[in-house]
Amino acid sequence: MIHEVTARTLLSSAKQPDPWFGIKYTMNLYRGCQHQCIYCDSRSECYQIENFADVLVKVNAIDLLKQELPRKRVKGTIGTGSMSDPYLPLEAPRRLTAQRRRDPLLGARMEGRDPQRQLRRARSDGPHEGAGEVRPPAQGRGEACEERAHPLERLEALRRLAYPAPGRSLGQAPLALQSQTGFPENARFTYGRVVFVALHVIGSNNALEPWETPTAIASAAPRDGQLAAFRQREAANVAWLAAAFGQASASDAIAVVVLMQANPRFELPPGDRRRAGFEAVVDALGRLAGEFGRPVLLLHGDGHVYLVDRPLADGSPPVPNLRRVQAFGYPWTEWIRIEVDSASATVFDISIGVQRGAFAG
Repeated sequence: MIHEVTARTLLSSAKQPDPWFGIKYTMNLYRGCQHQCIYCDSRSECYQIENFADVLVKVNAIDLLKQELPRKRVKGTIGTGSMSDPYLPLEAPRRLTAQRRRDPLLGARMEGRDPQRQLRRARSDGPHEGAGEVRPPAQGRGEACEERAHPLERLEALRRLAYPAPGRSLGQAPLALQSQTGFPENARFTYGRVVFVALHVIGSNNALEPWETPTAIASAAPRDGQLAAFRQREAANVAWLAAAFGQASASDAIAVVVLMQANPRFELPPGDRRRAGFEAVVDALGRLAGEFGRPVLLLHGDGHVYLVDRPLADGSPPVPNLRRVQAFGYPWTEWIRIEVDSASATVFDISIGVQRGAFAG
């Protein structure tokens, strides 16, 4: 449903520009989205959007922006916020984003929306000079989504664009790695006697929640097709994880690092439908980590709150050697430092950086 609303304000500001994109101000011309990408980060609970299929159009947004901008005393980049895609289908007749970009009074910088160019940049830019980078698939904003594209078609497009050279990482100094056949996003490599493995495990119950698609393409996304794709990816993830631990044991590795996007909901009991999409991976991870016996570190995002714990230490059987780190998410975007010390019993030393120092986690 599309609802027109008259907003009271539009621009919100941060004390300091966002460290990743330099954004000082944000605005949401729309709230909710027609694309309905199941993996979209805007579905996260922190944004408090009750029904993402209901799109609110702020019909007075441009007038508000003209009123609010002259009152801002600090210059800064304006971002389009996190509540929607500013180029969703209804933008064509409404042209709120187009007016915002064209009007000379609204002199704010907006990043060009060319997904292929952005992905090419991601493949060549590392986190710092001389670094390689491995990126598991994540719940993204869906900029590369086409209005009527089937979810699995979008996934295949992502694989072509983001993982064009299986066997090689992203970054300025690409790492040689192993990629899983048919799932190039699943990667594995060894560095400093530590085996790293990336898995395609994402939010929305590992994409097991029913796809919500625009009416025009609903018939193109049957539930049985979604379940078949999920089962195939689930089996591939479990097999790839087992292969990584097999490699770690065979090479006498000192530790294993598992990377994925989703929080697998360890806090929920087995059999809870809210973690049904993660059950197979969680079961395999617990069993393989227990058999390995050496430190295992799980790194994931999704929860937006920094967390370090041992989620299966009290399991049956207990797996005390499995530690997990949940990374920061918007609006908390501090960095996490993990050092490997082969002489330490725990191998990994974890700390976070803050503006006035660092403290251990």
